Amino acid sequence: MIHVKVVWNHDVDEPTDPIEIWYEIEKEQWAIRGFELFYDGAICKLNRKGLSAQIPTLEELEDIKDFDGYSISKQDFEEMWNKAKDCKFVP
Repeated sequence: MIHVKVVWNHDVDEPTDPIEIWYEIEKEQWAIRGFELFYDGAICKLNRKGLSAQIPTLEELEDIKDFDGYSISKQDFEEMWNKAKDCKFVP
């Protein structure tokens, strides 16, 4: 398993737009857990619908404008995961 943080570099137009998305990814780039961090500091777990797509590799993220991907440790992921909540507005 790998753990990644994706930073979305954009102007936050809506409070439902995250600034970071963190994923725990298994084989073939499928996310099994994830959460979003918002400008106001909220950390919201992704539900099954939010995890239904393959996640780009770090190399692929380099080519996507407005997104930066970083490898993170399992420990860092778990620390943030434990702070995440179930939020109604998250996909």
